[in-house]
Amino acid sequence: MAYTRVSWDRALETGYTIVDNQHKQWIAAVNALFEAHQRSKGRKEVERTMAFLVEYTLKHFNDEEELQEKYGDPHSLAHKQNHAEFKNVAQDLAAVLHRDGPTDELISHVCVTISRWMFNHIKQDDLKMAAYIRSKEQQRSKTKRGWIRLYDGKN
Repeated sequence: MAYTRVSWDRALETGYTIVDNQHKQWIAAVNALFEAHQRSKGRKEVERTMAFLVEYTLKHFNDEEELQEKYGDPHSLAHKQNHAEFKNVAQDLAAVLHRDGPTDELISHVCVTISRWMFNHIKQDDLKMAAYIRSKEQQRSKTKRGWIRLYDGKN
């Protein structure tokens, strides 16, 4: 299972700049891990890059979960469970990398596993989350406009 550098695809856009920028940074971090190994930057640099990737994953998941909580997303529990499962996968991959050291096969496996999960998650869960939040924002906006018209006496 060979890894090839992945790049951002507009089909992954949620429409929320913060979330989209985090997704782009996440992709960049996976590519940085692969490149650190390919450019023979050494075990320490590869492990440091992997540690950043795991920490960034945790931060990103936390930010998404807070956003879902703010808007009362009914899919938040399942989304959070998916995050929890993947946190374990990412931490396990980091532990194996630390224990066995970076090999071509392991780095490729790590990068493929993370990027495949990431793209599937964005397409299946994050786009659904974004659509729900957008609908809630539109409802709030209509309600607010209605109250303003009522208050101004403009029916």
